[in-house]
Amino acid sequence: MLIVVELGTNDFSSELQPPEPWPDQESFQQAWIDGYVELLRDLRQRYDSPPIILMGQYLWPHDRLNQTLIRLQQQLALLGEPPVLIEQMRSDNSGCLWHPTAAEHDGIAASLTRLIRQQGLLPE
Repeated sequence: MLIVVELGTNDFSSELQPPEPWPDQESFQQAWIDGYVELLRDLRQRYDSPPIILMGQYLWPHDRLNQTLIRLQQQLALLGEPPVLIEQMRSDNSGCLWHPTAAEHDGIAASLTRLIRQQGLLPE
């Protein structure tokens, strides 16, 4: 078994707004990391500790998603939790409403497949 998770793109695609509960970006990112740690713990417990790949991508202009995924990896290490693999998607998001086109999805799938094969995460 292998778990691949892509969460956070919309979380980091805009600036915080006044009605949101976090006073600043740092507080938001730490709350996001804490929630992700709990999600990963739940997935590992539920599915008997499978390898996990987290998907991220560059988000203009600050690249906060990838930066926060790196911080998440550091937090996991500090907590003594197993690491995750992080795969940065490559997409211009030139489809409708900043989503990947079919061709971009194919590229994302190919990149993910390469990582899975390189790491030997699934039987051939």
